[in-house]
Amino acid sequence: MVFGRKKRSKKNYKGLITLASPGSLISEQFRTLRTNIEFAMVDKNTNP
Repeated sequence: MVFGRKKRSKKNYKGLITLASPGSLISEQFRTLRTNIEFAMVDKNTNP
């Protein structure tokens, strides 16, 4: 069985939204989600 990678068109590639538009609402939502996940992991690491 052969698996291939879909070629990414450079004209459609816009990069990471948090780098392309750091002040946008979607960038802030990504940062909030990341922080919430990190905060949730704290409890799992401290309780054996």
